[in-house]
Amino acid sequence: MAKRVGVAQSSDFDAHVSADYKVAHGIWTHAQSQFATTAKARAYRSGNQENLTSGSETTVQLNAESYDPGSNFNTGTYLFTAPVSGYYLILAQITYVNIVADKRYSTSIYIDSTLSSLSRMHSGLDDQLSIPASDILYVAAGSTIKLVALQSSGANTVDIYGLENRTFLSVHLLSLP
Repeated sequence: MAKRVGVAQSSDFDAHVSADYKVAHGIWTHAQSQFATTAKARAYRSGNQENLTSGSETTVQLNAESYDPGSNFNTGTYLFTAPVSGYYLILAQITYVNIVADKRYSTSIYIDSTLSSLSRMHSGLDDQLSIPASDILYVAAGSTIKLVALQSSGANTVDIYGLENRTFLSVHLLSLP
């Protein structure tokens, strides 16, 4: 039997080593290691999301997936639900089109209803603007992660560019608490 690095192989080992030791030394049980392969997803916006209201936060309607092995992302509610508590790497980007020059645009990551990460940019041109956001955050099992847009252009004609490499949310479990 081939040994897997970082995964406990024996129930005797599990019985004699504390959970704190296993977490501290990066040793997970087989069941825990399964979360590392399924607690991840990448969703994106397919087709433009049009006419964002200036000055109002808007949930980005991530309606397609690049991958989601654990079925943790819901393309109907636009939410990732954490299957297990842990530290997650969250990468996001919103690309705005039909923007107004010299105005502020933002990309926000929310855990449940709490703003957890924010990136803002000021537009210099009136073409398009991509704003990435990333963080490593603790997320409790059952909590949700969503991507939120905010544009403060004074016009309600700004759109979110819907293309797999332009507007997306990627979530990956890095470690257990």
